Amino acid sequence: MRYFNLAALALILLFERELFAQHRLSKDYPFLYEVVLACDVRYDAIQKMYYYDYALTNDRANKGNIWIFEIDILRHHDSVKYDTLGLKFANNFEKIQFERYYPPAADIVESVGFPSLANKHWDVNIFHGSVASFGVDTLLPKPGSTVTGFAMMSKAPPGTRVFAAYPDFDVYKFYPDIEQDTTAGVDSIYRYVDSIKEAVNYHGWTIGPTAPPADFSATSWIDTLISYKHQCVSQGWLTDNKTCKRDCDDIMSQKDWRKNGDFEQYAKWNPDNSWNFDTDWNNGIVEVLDGRLNKAQAELSKKDSVDARKDLEIFVIEVEMLSIVDKKIEAGNQNPIMTSEAYALLKYNTEYLIDRLP
Repeated sequence: MRYFNLAALALILLFERELFAQHRLSKDYPFLYEVVLACDVRYDAIQKMYYYDYALTNDRANKGNIWIFEIDILRHHDSVKYDTLGLKFANNFEKIQFERYYPPAADIVESVGFPSLANKHWDVNIFHGSVASFGVDTLLPKPGSTVTGFAMMSKAPPGTRVFAAYPDFDVYKFYPDIEQDTTAGVDSIYRYVDSIKEAVNYHGWTIGPTAPPADFSATSWIDTLISYKHQCVSQGWLTDNKTCKRDCDDIMSQKDWRKNGDFEQYAKWNPDNSWNFDTDWNNGIVEVLDGRLNKAQAELSKKDSVDARKDLEIFVIEVEMLSIVDKKIEAGNQNPIMTSEAYALLKYNTEYLIDRLP
């Protein structure tokens, strides 16, 4: 019997290899090679609530329509557990879904609401006790299309999050007789199909609600900030492009500052011209932000919260300036130097730290 099983296994493996060799290069599978889930965050100080607005883009080079996308919302076990007061939902059905799926996962996921969806064809729920799962029943996003209108809300500030996108994959289109197959290799076929279904999916990075540690430490949080800054660079959300220096100079020059009024709200931070924009920004965008965070980190390590606060407040100003510069650059059809993801991660998490400094 042992030899028979080994022989059968060998035949199955041979069948798998032949099947894979035949189909692995097929261009007919609905592969998702590139999917972007852009996120724009806004904070409502009255509600003390962050709103996360998402735009889903199915790249034109993809082979499939998007059926589902999911955002990781797992909560770290030692982080703040926010309540659900004030959470809103796109409609009564979504509220009922939340009331059904959230309670069993309340201790392990972030407290999130879903105030809006792209349209009536979409729904959302907390799936597998770990993800916010957005699905559509018709009018699936085709390659080259972008769908907006998705939103989450939470009292948790932004952090980096994994997301996944799944295409509409009709197995029976490729294997019409799979359910009628009763041969010894049917299990192998199913395993192969499952592997293909996994291969066509897309996994990437976005941002979403991420509760901070319950036992808050300023020095640890600035380490988190520095990590977020590095992630922004690695994800392309923050570009260390010194060719943008001229754009920054033009917009930050004293003449342009007064003419447009863009930075009047920041003038109070530089009343004696001790903060030299030109000297600082000659070092490059990422270097400027690195230097500011490293300086605040050194001050916090010496328990100098006064100077650390000032440097962190200037850091927020620099992030705000970059956002203004970026809007002007994008208006000229140039590539962004700071995306909405980098802006949200750096601004809101720095403000969270400032609010908690002694």
